[in-house]
Amino acid sequence: MSRDVRIRVFILLMTATFVQPQYEQTADNLVELYPYGSGQRDTTLDSGDDLQSPASKLDYGLVFYGQRHWSIYVNTNGLISFNNGLPDHSETPDAFPLGNLETYPGDTYYNMIAPFWGNVDTSRRGNIYYRQTTERLILNQATEDVRRYFTEEQDFTALWCFVATWEEVSFFGRTDEDNPQDHRNTWQVVLATDNRATFYIASYRRVEWTTGVESGGSAYTGTGGTTAQVGFNAGDGLSYFTYGGSRTADIINLPWSSNVEEPGRYAYRIDAYKVDSGGCGGTGRLHFFPHWGNLLGGDRLLVGGSCWDTNKPYFLRIGIQEFNCTYESVFRLECITPPFYEIGDIRVDLSQDGGVTYPYNGRWIIEPPIQGKLDHKVTRIDSHLNKWNVAGHDLEITWDKNEFETSYVTIEAMSYREDLNFPTWELLAELLYQEVNDGRATFMGRPVEGATHTMAVGAIRIRPFEGSPRRAIWTDVHMLGYLLEEEYQLDTHVWAGDECHTFYVAQEGAVNFRKDLYYCPCNLTMAIADFGRFEPDPDCTMEFYNSPCTYHPGAKHCVFTVYNNHRGSGSTCCYDWEEHLIYVGDDPVGGYSSEAHIWGQRPYNQAGRVPALSWYKADFLYFYECCIWSENCGYYQQSRPTADCWEYTPARPASVYGDPHFVTFDGTEYTFNAKGEYTLLKWNIDPEFEIQGRFTQVRDVDGMPMQATELTALVVKEGKSDTVQIEVSQRRNLEVGVNSRLIDFDDDITRVDFEDVSVYTPDRIDPTTPLNPINPNITEVYVRFESGVGIKCQSHNAQVMACIVSLPPTFKDAAFPDLVGLLGNYDYDRSNDLTAKDGSVTSPNADDQTIFDDFGQSWEVNPSMFHYHTGRSHSTYQDDDFVPDFEPPDESTLAPDVRENMDIVCDGNKYCEYDVKTTGSLTYGTATKSAYDIHWSFANDTFKETVCEYMRTPINGTKEFIWPYVSHNMVDSKAHFTCDYPYTLIGNYVRLCEEKDEDMGLIGRWTGIEQHNDCIDFGCPPLNTLYHGGYEWDYASTVYPICDPPYILYGPDFRTCQNGVWTGHRNECYVNLPTVGEIILAVAVVVIFVVIVLIVVYVLHRRSKKNEQGGYSDEKGYPEEIPTTDYKEPLDDDNTQYVDETDDLESSTHKETTA
Repeated sequence: MSRDVRIRVFILLMTATFVQPQYEQTADNLVELYPYGSGQRDTTLDSGDDLQSPASKLDYGLVFYGQRHWSIYVNTNGLISFNNGLPDHSETPDAFPLGNLETYPGDTYYNMIAPFWGNVDTSRRGNIYYRQTTERLILNQATEDVRRYFTEEQDFTALWCFVATWEEVSFFGRTDEDNPQDHRNTWQVVLATDNRATFYIASYRRVEWTTGVESGGSAYTGTGGTTAQVGFNAGDGLSYFTYGGSRTADIINLPWSSNVEEPGRYAYRIDAYKVDSGGCGGTGRLHFFPHWGNLLGGDRLLVGGSCWDTNKPYFLRIGIQEFNCTYESVFRLECITPPFYEIGDIRVDLSQDGGVTYPYNGRWIIEPPIQGKLDHKVTRIDSHLNKWNVAGHDLEITWDKNEFETSYVTIEAMSYREDLNFPTWELLAELLYQEVNDGRATFMGRPVEGATHTMAVGAIRIRPFEGSPRRAIWTDVHMLGYLLEEEYQLDTHVWAGDECHTFYVAQEGAVNFRKDLYYCPCNLTMAIADFGRFEPDPDCTMEFYNSPCTYHPGAKHCVFTVYNNHRGSGSTCCYDWEEHLIYVGDDPVGGYSSEAHIWGQRPYNQAGRVPALSWYKADFLYFYECCIWSENCGYYQQSRPTADCWEYTPARPASVYGDPHFVTFDGTEYTFNAKGEYTLLKWNIDPEFEIQGRFTQVRDVDGMPMQATELTALVVKEGKSDTVQIEVSQRRNLEVGVNSRLIDFDDDITRVDFEDVSVYTPDRIDPTTPLNPINPNITEVYVRFESGVGIKCQSHNAQVMACIVSLPPTFKDAAFPDLVGLLGNYDYDRSNDLTAKDGSVTSPNADDQTIFDDFGQSWEVNPSMFHYHTGRSHSTYQDDDFVPDFEPPDESTLAPDVRENMDIVCDGNKYCEYDVKTTGSLTYGTATKSAYDIHWSFANDTFKETVCEYMRTPINGTKEFIWPYVSHNMVDSKAHFTCDYPYTLIGNYVRLCEEKDEDMGLIGRWTGIEQHNDCIDFGCPPLNTLYHGGYEWDYASTVYPICDPPYILYGPDFRTCQNGVWTGHRNECYVNLPTVGEIILAVAVVVIFVVIVLIVVYVLHRRSKKNEQGGYSDEKGYPEEIPTTDYKEPLDDDNTQYVDETDDLESSTHKETTA
C-alpha cells in the first residue's frame, strides 16, 4: 500500500471514529422479514459490483408517482428501478431529485425506489434475492401490514407483491487487511398492490455500514463521507421523498427507528404524486375509514392522522354533530357516528382536550340512503312482496354477523319524523330483543298503537346488545305498513285512500312547488345530452348493470334534476324503449315531480331540506298511500305530474378532443395545437364561470414527441364553488381533485356533493369479470354546477381525454365579451366564434396557422386555476415557442397495417385520419372519431322539438292517440278522450296538435278549448259527447258547450245540473245548419225540378205508345206484313206494363217529394 493511500485510509478512519461512533449498531433487531431465499423460489442476483437484474415483466402494472410500469430492475447498489437499470455507483450520485421533466426513448430514466442506495459489493459476501408473487401467505401478510399501518386502507386486499431482499451485503472498497470487523447490512423491500394503490414496506434488520469508499467512506467501517440515500425519486427532476436520515450519518439508525412504531419497519403509499406516510406521524390532517358514511349513522368510523394517547378525551365534530371517540391504538381512534341530516364533503374537526380546541381537521363524505345507489347492510328478504305492507306476516332480514363482535343484537323499527318542525329519528317498536347474532332473523309485523300516517316512513336498525348504543346497521328506508295502527290494518284501502284524498286537497291550496322546475327533455337523447341539468336515476339507469327500475318498471332510462329549484323541488323524467318521454298521467311508470328534491336543499339539517329523507316524507309516502295502498293514483299523478317538455329548450354542446380539435357551441370546427394552459370558456357575468385546459405534447406509438399536442388536464370553477380539476393519469385513467385534494372514488362512491358543484363517476361494475367485478379505472367524469353547466370528460387509454361542455339555454345569445374562450360563442353566428382576447375576429375559414397565431394563442390563462404537483407551475407547462406541424405527416410514414386499416377505422372522418397520421395509432384515431360522433349526435339531435303542452289523461277516463297519427304530443298527434259512466267529459272529445307561428316562434297548440280535459260527476246523467266540440266548466254545476269552427252549436248556451237533472235540451255541433226559410226554399226547388222531369218523361212515353199502336207502313199507308219466323206475342191491349211503370215512378216521386 502506497504512502498516499495509507494517509487517505487513516483520514477516513479518523473521520468515521470521531464523527459517528454513537450510531454504530452491531446486533440485529427483531423486525420480521417476509419469507425469502432460494427456498421461496427467489431469483438470486449475480454476485459482484455495480450489477443489475434482467427486466422482470410484471403481472400487474405497478403505479409509482402516477406512472404505471410493467417492468422492474433490481440493482446491486440497493435500489429498484423502472424503465432501465441503474447499476453504476463509480461516483457519488447526486442527491434527489434526479432526472428530467421530459424524457424520451434512449434517455436514462431515474424513477427509482431506494431502500438503501449505497455502493454495495457482493463479490465476497452477501446475496440479493427477488421475486414477484401471488402466494396467498405473502398476500395475506401484506394485506395485514397495510391495514395496520394505514387507517384509511381497511378495505385493501393485496393482489400481487414484489419482494426484494439484500442479505448480509457489504460495501465497495472494504479492506480485509487488519480489519477484524465484518460490517454487513440486511434489509428487505415489499411492494404490494391491489391494482389501484401501491404500498412500500421496508424492513431493516441490520445496518452496520453507510458509505462506500468512492463516496468518502472508511474502507474499514464503511462509514463517513456521503452516506447512502433512502427514499423515492419520481425521475422528473422535481418530485422525491426521503426518510430515515438519508445522506446523513443518522442512516445507520434505520433498524432502530420507524414511521410505524415498529423499529426497523417503514411503510409508505407511493402510487400518487405525493408519497403518504403510514403509521401515526402526520401534520394534523385526518384520515378516515370508511371513506364515506351513511346519512343514517351508526358507522364505526376509524380516525388516523396522529399518534393518539389512551388517556386523552377525544371529541369529533362532523358538520354540526359532535360526539366522543375512544382510543383503539396509537394509530387510530374509534368513533361511532350519529344520524346526520346533511350530505356531501363535510369538514371534520378533532379535539383531544374535551372540545376546548380542535387542532386536527379533515373532510369526510356523507351519502344519502337512495334506492339503488348503496348496498344497505341489512337486507329485507322479498321486500317487493305485499307482506311488508300489512301486519300479520313473518318478515325476514339478513346481515353480516361480523359487523358486530357481540353474540346478541337488538332489532328495532325506527320512524323518521319531520312533523315536529325538525328532523329526528324515533323508536317505533322493538322487534327482537337479545336476538342471536347469526346474520338472520324473523319477526312478525304487528300494529303499533299510535303509529299513524306521520310515522309511516322509517327503517329497521340493528344494534349490538352490548357496547355503544350508537353502533348500528340499517335496512333501506321504506314504508312501515307492517307496523301501522289498527285502523290501517283493518281496511288499508280506506285508511290510505283517506290520507291520499287529504293530501290531494291540501296540494290544491299549496304553493305551486313545480314552478321554475326544469322541463323534462322530450326524448332520451336530449336527456343524456343535457347532463349539466339532469343525471341518471340510480334505481333505473342504462349505466348500472341490471338496474331494477323498482318504481318505473318497463322504463328504459330515468333521469332526475341535479339541483333543486328555489323552492327545494325537483323532478324525475323517464323514457320508454322508443326513447319518448313517459308522462305519469298516461302511464304510472313515468317520472314524477317532487316537492322535496332527492338531494335535499341547502342549508340542510332542517325539516323539508334533508337529502333523501325529506323526499321520502313529502313525496314517496303519498305515492304509497295513493298508488300502492289504495287505488287513488290519479290524485298523486295530478299532484306530482311529469314536468312537461312543452317549453323545454335543449342544452348546447361544445367539445375539445384528439390532437386537439375543437367544435364551438355554434358548430365551428377547427384545430389548435398549442403547448400550455389556455382558457376554454369564460363567463364574465356574475356568477363568473371559467374552464381552463392544459395541452401537452403528443407522443407517437414509439414514445417519440410529435409537433402536436393533446388535452391532458382541465380545471373548472363557478362563482364561490369549489375548484374541480380532472387530469389524465396512468394510475386510474382520470384523477379528480377538489381544492387540490385528490378524491379517491371507489366502487361505493360515484357521486359527491361539494360546495356548489357535484362530481359524478359512472358505475364501474364489469359483469364480464365476476371474480374481479370492480374496474378500478375511472373512464368518465361529470362535473355539474347549479347554473346547469355540465362538463363531461372521457379517457379510455390514460393518454388523452376528450371533454364536452353542455351549456343550458340561460347562456343563449351570449357572445364576446360576456362569453369568451376557445369554445366560442353561443349566439348561433359562426362568423364570430373565433374572437381573440382583444376582440379581434378570425374567420372560421382561416388556415390552422392563422387560427393559431391570431386567435388561439391569445387565450393563454392568466391567472392559472390549476393545482400543481411538487416543483411545477404554469411556466412548467407553458411553451410559447412551441410551433406545431400545421399539416400531419404523410400516411406513407405509417406502419403498413395501420395504413391499411385507417380507412376502416376513420370511415372518412378527417380528424380521425389527422390523428392516426400524427400518432401512428389506430386507437388514438378511434377515440377521436368517437368523440366527434358523440358531439354531433348531441348537437344534431337536440334542437328544440315543436310539441304541444301535455294533456293529461283525466281521472276516471281514458286518452288514446289515434292511429295512424303520430303520438307523444308531437305535431300532428291526435288524441281521443272518453269518460267512465257516470262522468261527463269536460274539454274536447278529439284534439289535434298543430304547429303555430307565434311571437315566441314555432310552438305546438292543441285544438279545442283551453281548459284541460277532465271527467266530472255532477250528480246528473252524463251529457252527450260533442263530437266536434267540448264543454267548458265553471267549477260548480254549470257547463258551457262550445263547438269547433266551422261547426255551429245547436241547443242552449249553457246547462246546469239541478236536482239530478240537466237544464235545457241536448246540444249538438253542425256544419252551417240552414234556416227554416232556406229549408222550405230548397224543398220547393227540388219539387219543381222533379215535376218538370216527370212531365217530360210522361210526354215521351205517350209519343212512343202511339208509334207502337200504328205499326210500320209503306208509302201507300198500308201496314207492313210481319214475317212469321220472327213472331212474338203482342203486348196486352191495355198496356198494363206501361201503366205499372208509371205508377212506380209516380210513387217514387211522391216519396221523394214527401221527404
